[in-house]
Amino acid sequence: MRPLSLLALFALALPLAHADDVGVDSVTADVPNVTTDINEAGDSAAVVDAEPALGTVAAPTVSKAGKFYGEYAGILYGPSVAGSSVYRPTPQGKIDRESPMFARNFMTAGYDVSDDVSISGTGYWIWAATGKKFSIQDPYVQISDSSYFSRDEFNAYGDFRVHFPASDESRDRNMLIGLQSFHILSYQPEDTRFTFLSSLSARYSYLGKQGYGDDLELYAAPSAQYLLAPKVSASLTYQMGASHAFGQKPFHFNNDGTELSPGVIWSPIPSLVLNPYLSFSTGGRLALDTTTFNLYVNWQLI
Repeated sequence: MRPLSLLALFALALPLAHADDVGVDSVTADVPNVTTDINEAGDSAAVVDAEPALGTVAAPTVSKAGKFYGEYAGILYGPSVAGSSVYRPTPQGKIDRESPMFARNFMTAGYDVSDDVSISGTGYWIWAATGKKFSIQDPYVQISDSSYFSRDEFNAYGDFRVHFPASDESRDRNMLIGLQSFHILSYQPEDTRFTFLSSLSARYSYLGKQGYGDDLELYAAPSAQYLLAPKVSASLTYQMGASHAFGQKPFHFNNDGTELSPGVIWSPIPSLVLNPYLSFSTGGRLALDTTTFNLYVNWQLI
């Protein structure tokens, strides 16, 4: 089974957005299937559906084993909340003309092997407000288990993904294949409206002799949500990323930055999850011109 509630939870762990993300895959390059790809996330990173109230991971009442499904997930990385420019701001509040507003889009088709295990394939593309409007990214296949460990208030979701080089960026840097492991650990204290989660991702890209760029990307995002109403939750996510560049010393990692993202998760109908959220870099100053508006969408089509 593919609990949509997990999809919404994944919305809390969305991939960090950087200037070079336009046309480039990220470690959480699958947010769909949540995800957050629960987003995976994603990037989410990064990465909640349900008739059950948001913030819960409810046991299925009807088996989904043996059924096909299809869904769309997208993340819009918008401009600062203080201006009308189509370009995103730097952590210092200046307009970054290397980083236009853009959206990651994921289309997934899958099959539920059992109530917990599913297999799927995902197509991934990016739309940008300026420059190259449309760019194909690396597709991937995955096998996921929505509850490989579950006890009382604890649950663990996990998936394994294989990415194939289809984007211009991946072919240019001689990527042969990418392997990714993504997990979401959740804890919901009994008789409370809180849910606490931790999203973890590691992606390794096998590069050829002419390869360059990152070969290992790590992502972590602890988060919390509070149930405001049966279909509405408030969320707060802290995202962090690190990467290892091809050719660097084995244990030398680059800091990809950190972001804090407050938001709201709303499921107006069982098949649709909307997650508008604000985001700002914790390494810069906090102001309206450094804070961006973003939107995560997950729509179950089949």
